[in-house]
Amino acid sequence: MAALPANRVSQGFWIDYTHGTILGATITISSSDANLVIALLSVLVAFTGSHLWDLIAFFRFWTGVSKQPRTALHHQLQILVRNITSPGAILLETALVGWSWRHRSILSGLTTVVALAIFCSVGFLVAGVFVSQIVSTSGLDVLVHSDSCGWASWRNETTDLNRDYQETIFNQAVTYVQSCYNKTGPLSQCNIYVTQTVPIQEMTHTDCPFPGICTNNSAVRLDTGLVDSNDVFGINTDLSLRVRMQRVFTCVPIDGDTYFTTRPISPEFVSRYYNRDDPLPGEQLLEWFLGPMTGNLGSLKSTVQESNYTNDKSLDGWHNSTFEPIPELRREDADTHVIVFQNNALRFFSPNNDPIFAAHREKQVFFDDNSNITMYFADKPASFLGCAEQMRFCVGKGSCTQLLGAGSAYAQARKIAKTSQQNATLHYLFFQTPNFYEAPRAPMLVTRNPISFQLGIPPNQWEAEVQAWVRFLVAVTQTTITHIAAGPGIVRPDFDQLAEPLDWPGLCNSQRMRAPDGYSNINVFALALVVALSGIIVLTNLSLVPTLRYLHRRYGLFQQLMVSWTQESILQAQRKAYEAAGYGKWVDRDAAVPKTEDDIPIPGLGTEEFAAGIGGMVLVNQDTRYPEGALPSPSTSRPPLPPTLSSNLNLPLASSVEILEAVDVLEEVEREDATNEGSSRLDMQSSIISVPASTSVGQVHSLDNQLMATNLNGEASNTIDQQPGLGNIGPENSELEPPILTIAPASQAIPPSP
Repeated sequence: MAALPANRVSQGFWIDYTHGTILGATITISSSDANLVIALLSVLVAFTGSHLWDLIAFFRFWTGVSKQPRTALHHQLQILVRNITSPGAILLETALVGWSWRHRSILSGLTTVVALAIFCSVGFLVAGVFVSQIVSTSGLDVLVHSDSCGWASWRNETTDLNRDYQETIFNQAVTYVQSCYNKTGPLSQCNIYVTQTVPIQEMTHTDCPFPGICTNNSAVRLDTGLVDSNDVFGINTDLSLRVRMQRVFTCVPIDGDTYFTTRPISPEFVSRYYNRDDPLPGEQLLEWFLGPMTGNLGSLKSTVQESNYTNDKSLDGWHNSTFEPIPELRREDADTHVIVFQNNALRFFSPNNDPIFAAHREKQVFFDDNSNITMYFADKPASFLGCAEQMRFCVGKGSCTQLLGAGSAYAQARKIAKTSQQNATLHYLFFQTPNFYEAPRAPMLVTRNPISFQLGIPPNQWEAEVQAWVRFLVAVTQTTITHIAAGPGIVRPDFDQLAEPLDWPGLCNSQRMRAPDGYSNINVFALALVVALSGIIVLTNLSLVPTLRYLHRRYGLFQQLMVSWTQESILQAQRKAYEAAGYGKWVDRDAAVPKTEDDIPIPGLGTEEFAAGIGGMVLVNQDTRYPEGALPSPSTSRPPLPPTLSSNLNLPLASSVEILEAVDVLEEVEREDATNEGSSRLDMQSSIISVPASTSVGQVHSLDNQLMATNLNGEASNTIDQQPGLGNIGPENSELEPPILTIAPASQAIPPSP
């Protein structure tokens, strides 16, 4: 069979109706373009995956937000899911965290994060596999396009070119059946049509279709079932426009002896048909009369004439005949075919009991070296096989004809067909289907050569022959149907001149075949689904936090969530670190991006200069102003915390503590003349960030007013707030209201961010 040439592939958008109008939407492109599409889809999946993880991490962070104090591990996990943007990276970080906390019994919080990260990673892999299926690169169907679209009437033998085309088609069908129906050929040779083989139901045995004339009562029945014009033959139409065709063959050996006569043979007869001048000694003409017929030999009174000496066999069939079978062979619901086997040339090395190829006549065969061998010749010079062929058509979704002879079934189907496309499909499907009289051209398994010496064969060899014929007939239909859209030139370029215009040109754009190398198909539905889901995920991720932030600012919703989300970002953590060291005057402290009010240089977090700035606990006054380019360094020789304060905090002098967080922000410093009490009042809503655990408990130090955690006379305050972990520090005899500090050992639960 001829594969589809690359120049007859239709590129662009089309619908493969095998999968429906939605799932079948397809774009055919070259393989180079397909590689570009695959690369872009891979980028899209990776991009979408990062946004999907952001969404998952956000909702995981949301579930972890609480007004109650939680463990340090919990807050570390919150920081991780807030700031790490890939599941692979967070798996690594959670592994490090889990290892560090491995001796604690508080690792249950890691499970959810790890499970989500693994789920997301596996989801990315599955998505990658799915995306690869969007573009098909092998075993795909394409739509056929050809400027020479048309059908070649292969039954028309008026020209040598047409006869050559017919012979080529039949030879290709023989090769295709031998290679592909028997599954012995290479895949490239069989991967041509949308269906490699036309399904034929398992051969069954049934009653004789011609009572009274069968040599045995058991006939064989081969049924193709309803073969769909779209699914099997590749005529790409919607379900409502399809045509399904069924062919049923019932064959049996028939007795020809009753209808057999002999008569002398004339020199004219042997000269005309055997190219000899005179008959051989004792040669007679054998005649079997099965009914009158007309054909290429003109009107004959007898059906078969054959010399009893002919060293030949023939499998010719006559078409366009008006054969009127004898009553024993006549069927009103089927077409009758009689296949005549002329067996004079057959000889076997052992006796054969097959009813068609029976051979029991023992003879000695001599060779040139005077050696000889016993062989068995056919019992009769001719044997007969009778077959009843029935057809049925179903048009559209359900209307079907009865099982009838081919012509009668076609006439009924034309009445059922409602549209021009249905009629066109029906017409070309019927006329591109060879009749059973073409079956003798099939790949014969026994009588394959004009003269042959055969080994032993099974007694039911004729059944295998019939099965091979039926396969040949449906293979020819596969070939000729596809040649309508592709043009006869698909077989050989000069055959294109045989193409005849179609009554319904729509068939020229409705034929599917297997794609040659160099082409790919894109599933439009899958592509649209991936793009749509990606768009939804990306847009949801990009808009979720801004939407919640707007609702928070406008209506006060999601207070705890949005404050925690903002304050536990990387930028806010950086801001807190610099504030703790006393670097910079920061604004937009509750925004996504905090900024310094002045463009002053700030040391890097890992520098020695920064480390020197975090040697003590530092208060940052909102009113502090630094000259441009001048950043004061915190004192390196601050006095230790007074013993009174240390004892009130239940901390030993010079112990290591962590002051983790102050609650409010310094908002206003108001100085008044205290005429009655002679005091100054500072309204502070300020914060201390941290004191290194390795440093002696330090002193509270204000950069602008040099305020210490002592009273105005330098005496330590002994006023401590009764709240656990909190201390209000201030002079007893003044209205100084210092900041509220959160002080906690490392093992104590940590309150949430404000």
